[in-house]
Amino acid sequence: MRGTYVIRVVGKINSYFTSRYHFNPEYAIVNWSGDNPCSLAGLAIEKPGDLGISLGTSDTVKFFLIDQL
Repeated sequence: MRGTYVIRVVGKINSYFTSRYHFNPEYAIVNWSGDNPCSLAGLAIEKPGDLGISLGTSDTVKFFLIDQL
C-alpha cells in the first residue's frame, strides 16, 4: 500500500449548489487534498526569491512569480 488516506465527511452540499446547479442534496462534502497542494500551503511561498521543493509523488519545484510566463 502506497499511503493511507483519511477522508472525512464534513457535511452535506449547500442548498445554493443544489438549486443553482441541480446537484443532488444528498451529496456529501469531504476534506481531501493531494501532496502538492498541501506542500504548497505548508511552504508559505509568498515573495520573490522564495523557492520550495516537494519530494512527494511527483517531485515538484514551487516558486513565486511576479509576472506570468
